[in-house]
This record gives sequence, C-alpha cells and structure tokens, in this order.
Amino acid sequence: MSSDAEITFEPIQPDLALGSEFIFRENGVAQVHQAKRQISGQYHWTPKALAGQDVWTSAMHHVERGREFHFVSSSSFGELVELTERSREADDLETFTELSLSGELRKIFDALVRDQFARADVAWLTLRSMYFIVCNERMLARDNEVLASQLLRGATGAGIAAAIGDALLEKMGKKLSRTEILASLEPQITPLSVAERATIYESVESQAARWKRSIERELLYPPIERTETGLIVDALASKRLVLVSGAAGTGKSAVLESVMARLSAAGQVVLPFRLDRLNAFDTTMQIGVQLDLEGSPVEALARAADGGEAVLLIDQLDAVSLASGRTPDNFDAVVDLIEEALASPKIRVLLACRAFDIENDPRIRTFARHSHLAELLDTVSVELLSDDAVDAAVTRMGLNPTKLATAQRTLLQTPFNLVLLSGVAPADDALDFDSIDALFDAFWSRKSERATRSRPTLRFSEVVSRVAAVMSERQTLSVPREVLDDGGLLRDAQVLASEHVLAIGDNRISFFHEAFFDYAFARMWMARSDTIVDFLTASEQELFRRAQVRQVLQYLQPRDPKRFRAEVATLLGSSYVRFHIKETVLAVMADMMSPTAEDVELMIEVAATHPTWEERLWQQLRRPQWFTQFDAVGHIGSWLTSNDEELRSRALNFMTSSIRDAPEVVTAELTAHADSPHYDLWVRWLVRFADLGENRKLFDLLLDAVRRGAFDNDDHGLWLSVNQLGAKAPKWAIELLRARLIDHHGALALEDGKVRALNLRDYGLTQIVRESGEREPLLFAETFVPYLQNVMAATARPMDLGDDPIRDSHFAVRFPEHDAEERELDDALLTATARALEAASINTPAKVQPLLDALSADPHDSAQYLLYRTMTAAPATFAEQASDLLSQGGRRLECGYASDSHWVARSLVAAIAPLLSDESHQRLENVFRDLKNEWERPRWRGRVAFSFLSALDAERLTRR
Repeated sequence: MSSDAEITFEPIQPDLALGSEFIFRENGVAQVHQAKRQISGQYHWTPKALAGQDVWTSAMHHVERGREFHFVSSSSFGELVELTERSREADDLETFTELSLSGELRKIFDALVRDQFARADVAWLTLRSMYFIVCNERMLARDNEVLASQLLRGATGAGIAAAIGDALLEKMGKKLSRTEILASLEPQITPLSVAERATIYESVESQAARWKRSIERELLYPPIERTETGLIVDALASKRLVLVSGAAGTGKSAVLESVMARLSAAGQVVLPFRLDRLNAFDTTMQIGVQLDLEGSPVEALARAADGGEAVLLIDQLDAVSLASGRTPDNFDAVVDLIEEALASPKIRVLLACRAFDIENDPRIRTFARHSHLAELLDTVSVELLSDDAVDAAVTRMGLNPTKLATAQRTLLQTPFNLVLLSGVAPADDALDFDSIDALFDAFWSRKSERATRSRPTLRFSEVVSRVAAVMSERQTLSVPREVLDDGGLLRDAQVLASEHVLAIGDNRISFFHEAFFDYAFARMWMARSDTIVDFLTASEQELFRRAQVRQVLQYLQPRDPKRFRAEVATLLGSSYVRFHIKETVLAVMADMMSPTAEDVELMIEVAATHPTWEERLWQQLRRPQWFTQFDAVGHIGSWLTSNDEELRSRALNFMTSSIRDAPEVVTAELTAHADSPHYDLWVRWLVRFADLGENRKLFDLLLDAVRRGAFDNDDHGLWLSVNQLGAKAPKWAIELLRARLIDHHGALALEDGKVRALNLRDYGLTQIVRESGEREPLLFAETFVPYLQNVMAATARPMDLGDDPIRDSHFAVRFPEHDAEERELDDALLTATARALEAASINTPAKVQPLLDALSADPHDSAQYLLYRTMTAAPATFAEQASDLLSQGGRRLECGYASDSHWVARSLVAAIAPLLSDESHQRLENVFRDLKNEWERPRWRGRVAFSFLSALDAERLTRR
C-alpha cells in the first residue's frame, strides 16, 4: 500500500455502496471490490447467475463513473475471464466485435447486450473495466498472513492480519490511508525500523555465506563454465519457480553457486540453504530457527530485500524425498515454505533436486506438475560434462587426458567424480581407477597420506569412523563438534577439514559430500562381524538407512562376493526387515553390471520362498545383464518349455526387456524353441519391442513368421512394430513388404473380387510403403512392378476384355496424386511404385528399361499408367519410345484418371513434344487430328482431339 493509497471498507455513500465490499484507491485509480464465496448449485458463475446478484448493474454503475469493478469468488467464471481480457485488448468496439469474438464468446456477448446492457458499446466499455478473480479462501488468508509478517512486527502474521481486519471494522465506512491504518495498530504492531532490516539482512547474508562454505568442498577448482547457469538466470527472469534437476553428482550445487553469484552481482538478495543439513522440522518457522533467522526464511528474505527482488534457493530437495531421501517427513513444511514465497510478489524460488527423486517420489512429481504451478514453473536440467570439458579439467590437474579409457571418461563426465580425482592428482597412479569405488579408495588413501604428512600423529581412520558412526546412530548428515572431544580428535578433524574431507562450521561437523559418508560407513562396515540385519533391527529402520544399506552392499560386492550374497540372502529372508529396505536390496541386485551364476541361483532361492513381493523381484531383474546370465545358466530355456504358463510368461518378460540390448541372445533362444506351439505368439509379442532395423538374424526370423502367416490376424501389430523401418532400413522394409505381399502363402488370395491383402488400411503400413519407395526406388520398382502386374491379371474385369485396355478391380479408378487418398494399401502401393519408377528412370534409366518393356507388353490399363508416368518423368530418355507407343492410337491413348480418362497420356505428349523429331511430331499430329470418341456429345465433339493437339509443339502444327 503506497503512501497515497486509501481504502474504504463498507462505504456508506449510496453512490459508492452499490455492490461494494470495499473501495481501494491508488495512483488515481479507484477499484470497487465485491466478493461472493461461491455460487450455490453450479460449477461456475454464469451471466445469468451474476445478473441474479445484480453484478452487471453494479459494474455498469461504477464503470460509468470511472471506476474499475473487481468481482472475487472461489468459484470459477468460465469464459467470462477471457471475454473481459479480449475487451481490453481491442482498441475499439468494431475491432472487438469483428476480430476478437468467435463461437461461444460471441454468443455470451450478444446475450449480455440483449439481456443486460441494451447497447453493444455500453457492454464493451463495462467489460473493459471488469475483473473476474478466482481466489481460494484458505490461500488468501495464508497470503495475507505472509505479507503481514514481512511488512510489520509485533505479532505473528496471523495476528497482524487479524489486527488490520479489526482496525478496518472499527473504521467501517471511513476512508483510511496507510498512515491512519498503521497508527491504529500502534503500539503493539509497528513497521520494521531501518536498523532491524539491516540486522535481518546481515542474518540472511550470514546464512548465504554458510551455504557457500558448505558446498565449496564439493566444487572443482578452477570451476567449469556451465551453460546451465545462464539458462537458470534467464528462467528466473520470467518465472516465479525454477526447478533444477540432474543425476547425482552432475554439479547442481556448483551451478547454483554460479547462479547465486550472478544474482547477487545484479543486486538481488539470495537466501540459500541445504535441506540435507537440517534436522527434523514441522513448520517454516522451525526452518528459520535452524538457519538462525527471525521468523520463516521467506519472512526474513522479504524483510532483507525491503521491497526489492529476491530469490529463495532451496538446495538438496531430494533430502526430503520418499524415493531416496533421509528426512521425508520434512516435505510438507518445505511445500508450505514454497507457497509462502510464491505469495510474495518480489520473491522467486529456485529448487535443486535429483532427477531420480522427481520421477520416483509421487509427492515431488505431483508438486512439479501441479496445474496451478504450470504458468509459474520452469525446469532446467543439469547435464553431464562434455568430453572437451573433461579433458580440460583433467589437464588442469596435471594429468594426461589422452590416457583415459572410455569407461573412465564416462565416469568423469560426472563432476563429483572429477572432484574425487582432483583430490588424488597429480599422483602417478591417479588414472588407475576403473570404478567410482576405486576413485573413493584412491581419494581416501591420498587424503590420509597428505594429512599424516602434515601431522604425523593424525588419526585419519579414527576421526572418519567416529563421525560416520555418530551420523549413522543419529541418522543425520551433520553432528556436533563435541562428538570428537573424547580422545582429542577435534584437532585431527581440523586437519581433515583443511584437506576438504570434513566440513566444520556452526559448531557442527559433516563430510564434504553425502556420498563420502556412505562410502566411509561402508568401508568401516568391513571390519564389523555383525550382519546388516543385526544393525537394522537394533533401531528403527527409517528411510535414512536405505542409502547406508545400498552403499555397504555395493562396497562388499566386488571385495567379498560370498559375504555380499550372504548379506543379501539374510536381508531378503528376514521378516524383521522392512520392505523399503528390501526394495533397496533388490535395486542393488538389479543394478549389478555383471551378475554371476551364483547371484542367479541366490535370486532363484529367494523367489522359491514366494515372498509377497516376489513379482517386484522379477520386475527388478528384467535387465539385459541378468537375462544373459539367466539364459546362460539355462533357466530361460527351461521356463519356455515348461507347462506352467507363469514360467513361460516370466521367460518372455525377460526376453522382452532385453530384446534391444541383447537381440542375438534373444533370437538364439527363440530359434531353439521354434517347434513350440507358442512360438508364433512369442515372435508377435517380442517384435513390438525390438529395433528390427539393427539385427539381421532377428529380422530374418520375422520374415519367416510373416511368410507363413503368423501375423495374418495381427497386421496392425506388425506394422506398428516396424513403423521406423522404411526410413532407417528401406531395403529391409522392402523385404518385409515382399514377405507379406509376394512370398506369403496366400499372396493373391481373393475376397469379393480383390486381393485380400491389398484391402488393408493401416497408416504404419502405408508409411513404410511410401518411405521405402522414396529411399530405394529401383529396388522397390523391381520388386513391385511384377507383383502389381500379377494383381492386375488376378483381378481383371471380364467385361473389359477386348480392344480397350483391361481394367482391374484395384487400380483402374485413379485420381491425381494431390487428390488421392493413400490410406488403403492398394492405392499406396500404386502411388509408391509410380514414384519409384519416376525416380529410377531419372537416375538409372538403363536398369528401368526391362520393367518398361514388361509394362509396354502388358494389356492392362494400370500397367500402361505406370509406363506413361515413368516416361513422363524422363522425357529426354524415352521420347521416341513413347512416341512410337502413342502413334499406335487406340488403347494407347486411353490412360488417365476418373476425372479425365486421357490426362496421363496427354501429359506424356506434353513432356516429349519439344524433344521429338519433326517426323515423329507430325506422325502424332496425324493420329490426334482425326481422333474421335464415341462417348463425346455433339457440343463437345473434337474435345479429345483438341486436348492431345494442344499438348504438341504449337509452332510445328500444320496450318490449315
């Protein structure tokens, strides 16, 4: 509320009171506000319902007096909102009625003119100053509380909002200024002083400095310039909420640090904090307390910004995820915090979260896709580093990037792995790693060596183990410094902090990255004799334990496979282990890159106990590496030959999930069971998921199935499965079309006088016909010209036998291509063959000639159509040959479309005429001059002759 603003609650003057709850004046504009909670018995407000509340009358009254009219309700207004917006966009009534209104909007406007306003100009002018606003009452109250707490002090936001309401009620009917309202609130409630705002600003800056220190140890120096930084800054310039996503370790924090630097340099106040460093909280106020702020973070940020632009940066949103977070119970309070920020016009929100958690936590996924956030939200993905960026970073470490193996380079595309490598470089063996665990091992050894060199008595393992143990016990990612008092370990910890292994600040200790805590805990576990089940059942199995279980198992697997399998068996078999832990175990098993025969048998034994989550086990194991191992051991084959339908389905599901990554193995297994009564069903199912343009053996298997009719009742499924084949592998596509149309056991079987196969209507099929013909025209023509001739012969119409061209049931009725519908296969095949012949006649005319000779000798009308289309496309090559044919007259001139039975022949004449010798040109003129058509009516007699003669070279026609 600016200094010149005034508000009158429940005005009493008749002129102002009509339909008015309150009047707000600011910058010379008067706004009349009327509110109705909802419309009873209806989904939304209609013009008739508004008339029943005298809204139109009130609006017209106030607009005529130069005021705006705002109508607020929790019910929607249908298309009335768009109607008012369009009225404001139009500069005059004519533009509004002629260009802005259409369909339903015109009906609404015409009804308003007729029933409410009497005149169109009055209706338009009133609508221009009307605003329909949908407002949720609960959210409105919350927003008022948020804004009140940001601007004033002396009570909670709810208390301040209530006090303002009381002040307005006491002064009902009176015009109140900002100064008068503030005076009525004193002395209990007052505006913030300059000194208080300065103190709050310092608190926000202190938190920003703490956040920056907390991520410094995760950053690579010198930093890598990321394009995502600019994308996020641009997104924040246009959106209120920006979600930054990316895989674990892709450098989201580094990008955020760069974004914060840019925003701060532009004069914006930024309040960043990490959710993974906070203890449990239920309210936004409790978040503020943990950040040493007075009030909620949004309240502190708004006060610090003092009306300026500000950004609330919430890092590590995945910490409250159900999918992999350690404190999921904090999620609701985080959502409340975001909504508080969005209620503040000058505050924007920047969130960072792992992509895995966005997709796998239904709460985060729903929040990110909520309809009311759609216009406010933008998403920026932080991608892996490019090879050039990796090479530059490795070079700066003093290492030779040309020595990187492909697998190493892939690992280093994740910035966090580069941070680990930088902790090892420039040691001679820095590039000896082959996995993330190997990088962690090297990082541990190198840091231990450096720290011990600076302090020979330093107890590296003891400090790390103590911190990891207490973190695990308390299920938190930071612990008080006092946990290292025993034994004087704090001084050693300070050395580790200087080596960027630990982070010490605000009297708390944490590891430089969450992933290192998991690694340290897993490494420590190797020295323990108890099982993971013993560890889990000793306390509550909170979600915090999942990451620990995952890391311990991943650490054990390559180092002690026997103990690893024993731990897995115990975890999955124990009734005392909660399902979310077992699901983590299954995920670890599923992610194994090279499972062994022993791992396969372990899963078989677990499944044999038929746990309630057995189906989940099989779902997780449907990975190519597991399929290959199950197949090698013999389980896939035995399941396929089983009489148990469930086992056969299990085998088929494994094959389905691996058909793209291991097509050779799947094909070999299928071929081995070709005599199964279920074989064709398996083939039809599997090809739906295969990349049929990549594996020849699998494609040959498909061809055999098509030839013997395995897809006769599932043609749509077949063509849907190969919808990209025409573009990616056109030669294979032509083979498949040949298998279905030519080599098929019932290739020319008739139904109602037509070839049954050509009556198919399938977009995928016609698309393959079109694309393969365009990309391999000669092969397509060589394949399908003879086939089309066989179809013409098989479907020839008996009544057409004689001197005229023989017409068939498929192709005789034709339309120009720009009018033709190619939805049916016969039309698509004729069109594609004609185009293929045209293209081939231009590029390889000698190879097309045998096809033209066959078409020339064929008495069918459609054969002549293909012949003439080809010659027309390459007149320089076929001019004289075409002239000889046309000079025969008679049926040689009968070639066209349903709309003109000579048009194709005439087009050929027009194409070759300029290229003919005078003798050939004269011969054609002689044929055309006396041409008669028995079907021509007297008034049109000579039309056919004129049509052909006009296609000849006018300069060479005989003058008479």
